Amino acid sequence: RAVLLCTTLVYCFLTAAITFGYAPLKPILIQNGFYQGSCHDLDASEEYPEGQSCPEQVLRLDSMFTIAAAATHLGALPVGSFLDRFGSKATGYAGSGLLALGAILFPRASVNLFDAPLVGYVFLALGGRFVFTSSLHLHGLFPKHSNLVGAFLAGSFDGSSAVFLIFSYFHDSSRVSLEHFFTAYLSVPIFVSLVLFILMPTQTTSISLIDIGKEDLGDDVACLLPGYESEEDAEIQEKAQGTTTEEYKFIRLSSEWPRLHRRAAMQQMKTSWFFIPAAFTAVQILRINYTTATIRLQYSYFLSSKAAADSLADLYGFALPLGSLLSIPVSAWVVAQGNIVSIWLIVVSSGTLVGLIGCLPWELAGTINIWLSVIYAPMFIAALIDYIKCVFGLATMGTIFGSFLFVSGIVGLIQGPLEDLTAVHFENNPLPINMVMTSLTLLLGISLTLFIFCNTTRKARSTQVVSTA
Repeated sequence: RAVLLCTTLVYCFLTAAITFGYAPLKPILIQNGFYQGSCHDLDASEEYPEGQSCPEQVLRLDSMFTIAAAATHLGALPVGSFLDRFGSKATGYAGSGLLALGAILFPRASVNLFDAPLVGYVFLALGGRFVFTSSLHLHGLFPKHSNLVGAFLAGSFDGSSAVFLIFSYFHDSSRVSLEHFFTAYLSVPIFVSLVLFILMPTQTTSISLIDIGKEDLGDDVACLLPGYESEEDAEIQEKAQGTTTEEYKFIRLSSEWPRLHRRAAMQQMKTSWFFIPAAFTAVQILRINYTTATIRLQYSYFLSSKAAADSLADLYGFALPLGSLLSIPVSAWVVAQGNIVSIWLIVVSSGTLVGLIGCLPWELAGTINIWLSVIYAPMFIAALIDYIKCVFGLATMGTIFGSFLFVSGIVGLIQGPLEDLTAVHFENNPLPINMVMTSLTLLLGISLTLFIFCNTTRKARSTQVVSTA
């Protein structure tokens, strides 16, 4: 189990979200002439300084990244459903195949039949999504330490954006070419396939296939075993003896949360346990992506200094993968709180604090905002995965997680209009958009926390009333 978890973390770090390391890759693509044919006047492109190109080329490259990012989020739902239906092995194999195709196609110049770099980049994005999603069921490997497992998985997801950053270092220092890098990268999907073939259980949701005793399992994992009855089930049955029909129905209703484990994914998604956190998640991912895309422009406006804004943007690119490592102990501590209300109080407070600091027009505030942001993002993902595991169970975890990201992808389609609104209507002032998203974070976060608190409090109160009776 330890070897399986360690190797999974390694290949997630190498694959999960490498396409989000676009910032350090972009100058290399420009140097290699990607989409240079898009320039209206090829001779004019020579007038640009080294490492830059014409606006049309930059637009094509940015569009490639935007399309791949959208495919990552919108593809999360079918990928999650694929995981729940066919298991981790099949999902990982599919991801390996897509990664291999992406590594072969991406370095190629565009051909007449199709846009090879775009298709290759999308395949890399979807392949990473498949591979990372295949690891979600591994929370059950160490039930007593599932919080730490979730923190490491979330850290490996965000840390994978460092792959292209590392490549850019070798490209600049040792002149490693794009073709050589992606030829070497073909070893990664081979490594993933070997790990899946040798170590991965056939059915990762069936913990009984792994050598773990029932006494080591928590209710969120053990409830998936055949014939399992949780302590809460027995307690409800015992306390309900001698109660009226209405009282019994109220007890069952107040225990809705663990009951969701045994429902189909579509039934789970019809409850408020899904709708409210889905809205909160969509706002968080939109805000993170908006910040990533506009951080240079934001601080150019706030600080009235291009040099200072460039310095903060470079810091953000460096801190993004490093923050994923720093977030692991933070994420583990947050999800280890046990009380789901406490977890979301911390997440909502942190998200609101990050948003407020992001509205301050000072360079020091910008530095603090960057470090808090890169730590908050994986911490939020870890808390979300823990919430899905606890509330919905492992059996539908892939579908539910994919549904959250799918909703976020739909909402994320307004990112482009928001950037245009900032540039045109607000004259590059990011403060109105930042304030709106921070307010939504606070409003939806309070709603989610109160919803969880009220339901869990009602549950405890109803159980106490029946016990007294």
